[in-house]
Amino acid sequence: MTTRSTTKRKTKTPAAKPAAKTKPKRPRKPQPKPDVPRLLWSVPEAAVRLGISRSSLYRRCWDGRIAFVRDGGRVLVSDDELRRYVADLQVKKVRRRKARPKPADNGAGIEPAQRASA
Repeated sequence: MTTRSTTKRKTKTPAAKPAAKTKPKRPRKPQPKPDVPRLLWSVPEAAVRLGISRSSLYRRCWDGRIAFVRDGGRVLVSDDELRRYVADLQVKKVRRRKARPKPADNGAGIEPAQRASA
């Protein structure tokens, strides 16, 4: 039977790498100007604007409730179409529940001896 040594092995620490030259980062996409309105929105962006989930917006597109265009593989929704969809939504009237009538007093709160005399 062999026994293991209880001494710990020393591990080598990696040598510090020299600092790499950093290039200034540039944005991947041109940033839209705030004063120019956008014509088309991607589905995730349009869903955020409508306050619904991305899958709900896709479902409304496939059902034909919201018109869309395709640019390659992307599904895009126009700003005018989003406004039309919101304008076409109908406000549902909230029906108030009628108050329940109080049950008739059938002597449930009266003692059995009092019921006979009543």
